[in-house]
Amino acid sequence: MISEEDLRMIQYFWEEKGDIERWTSWKDKLPSILEEAPELVVAWNNYKITTRTLTTIIKGLVYEQL
Repeated sequence: MISEEDLRMIQYFWEEKGDIERWTSWKDKLPSILEEAPELVVAWNNYKITTRTLTTIIKGLVYEQL
């Protein structure tokens, strides 16, 4: 079960740290999150993929200019 405190921590780590996986309980709570809010995990995974893609594109553009 995802508690109100869990939700507050997820919100805090997203808004203040930009990384919900920095929350020390993320891995422990992941099964509950997947069950109760799978869209959160999907969105987080999509965000990570997009971030890596953007980083790769930017590095490629910089490399082309050198």
